[in-house]
Amino acid sequence: MMSAKFLLFVALAACHSGRRSDLDHATVMQAVSPDSVRGRIAVVGSEPMTEVVLRPRGGREPLALEGKQVAMLRGLAGIDVLVRGRRTGTYSRTATPGVTAVFQVESFVVRSVSGIPATDGVVAVAGGQFYLVLQNGTRLPVAHFPSVLQQKIGARVFIAGPLDREAATYGLIAEHP
Repeated sequence: MMSAKFLLFVALAACHSGRRSDLDHATVMQAVSPDSVRGRIAVVGSEPMTEVVLRPRGGREPLALEGKQVAMLRGLAGIDVLVRGRRTGTYSRTATPGVTAVFQVESFVVRSVSGIPATDGVVAVAGGQFYLVLQNGTRLPVAHFPSVLQQKIGARVFIAGPLDREAATYGLIAEHP
C-alpha cells in the first residue's frame, strides 16, 4: 500500500510539472487517442498572455488549444467549430478558468455561427460560378456568393445559411496561401 507522503509527493510533482500523475491511465489514453470536440472558440486572458480556448458543448470543461491551426482559430472567437486532434496530457495554467487541459489541433471545420449552420471551404470559381471546396474535395455551388469574398479565390472562408440563398453571415478564415 502507498504511503500518504508518497501520494502527496506524486500529486505535488504532477501539479509542478503541468502534467497529471502518470498513474492516471485515462489521461494517458486520451493523450494517445485521436479525438474530435465541438464547441465555441474564445480568446481568454490578458495581453500578452492570451490563449485560444474551445468551450465544448454540453458544459464540459474548456480546452486550451495549441498547434499550427490556432492562428486561424484565434480569429473565429464566438463561432462554433469542430476540432480534430488529441489531448496532449498537459495542462495550461494561463487559460481561464484555472488549470485547463491542452488539445493539439490537427484540423478544424466551422459548423455554425449564432446557431445558423455554416459551410467551411476554399473559394473557387469556374465559368462564372462560385464554389466552396470542402476539405474532402467536394465542390458546392454558391448561388449568391458574397461580393466581398469574390476577390478571395483560394482563400478559406465560411458562409452561414443555405448556399442557394443570400448568406446570413460569412467570414474569412485564412487568405490564399
